[in-house]
Amino acid sequence: MLPITDELMFYGGAVLAGTAALVLFLFVCVYMVLKIRLNARLDAEYGAEDKREKKKRGKRKSGRKPQEV
Repeated sequence: MLPITDELMFYGGAVLAGTAALVLFLFVCVYMVLKIRLNARLDAEYGAEDKREKKKRGKRKSGRKPQEV
């Protein structure tokens, strides 16, 4: 059995961090592809969203500021 040295732990940690970064990159790529495909499917089924008429949530109808207490 190999003794656990500082050098082995350093390089093992570096490999583990690199592997985690690679897996994260792959998951992000898959997520983006699925998102694009879903948006295309929704646009085909329900029509494209008109972004100019999209209401902003959380905005007040009047221009007044809320009163501070």
